[in-house]
Amino acid sequence: MKFDPRTIIILKNFAMMNPSLQFKAGSILHTRSAPNKAVIAKAKIKDVIPCDFAIYDVARFISVMSLFDNPDLKFGDKFITISSDGRSARYALTSPAMIVTPPDREINMKDPDVVFSLSQEILTSIQKALAVMSLPEIVISSDGKSAIKLEAIKSNESSSDLFSIDVGHSEKVFKAIFLPENWKFLPGSYNVELMFRGFARFSTDEVEYYVPVEKDSELGVNNE
Repeated sequence: MKFDPRTIIILKNFAMMNPSLQFKAGSILHTRSAPNKAVIAKAKIKDVIPCDFAIYDVARFISVMSLFDNPDLKFGDKFITISSDGRSARYALTSPAMIVTPPDREINMKDPDVVFSLSQEILTSIQKALAVMSLPEIVISSDGKSAIKLEAIKSNESSSDLFSIDVGHSEKVFKAIFLPENWKFLPGSYNVELMFRGFARFSTDEVEYYVPVEKDSELGVNNE
């Protein structure tokens, strides 16, 4: 088989969360951040993976493939053979027991508490503000009366610098705090579904990220 260029882009993104990856037969890639196991990510790819296998260092695996022009992959029990134009490399597989893997069960996203859209432009703006202003957290919040706000902030300091963008409207009162290191998303516009059970799903037609909120969040606050 050959990997589609888009699959390589997704693999590079997943490797930012977890350097290792368990591949399963089919067209779904599934990973979990390591070592904290906080974020779960899932992607639909154009390729069809022919069998189950695991790679310990995905970035290194991609680098080895880059030595070839449009390489072909053949899978064995212990190795992948990478070849093109009379050249070949043998790449050792690893045991799934050696890496952090996602749970087999699906996450229940029935009836999310808050839903809004997050454009690529807004996502880029908040990430830039985090870097420029040296702020440690991302907060999604609403007072139940005005806009849902996406903020770069230090949430435990009321006098902290702040960068804020309006991203929607909700009649619910909440404050969901996220760590920027858990927002390692592929570029794109996302549908955001916040669950007051303590996590949010960021999804496109291609990829999904399940991201936990931090313990100081205030979810499901009564607006009275």
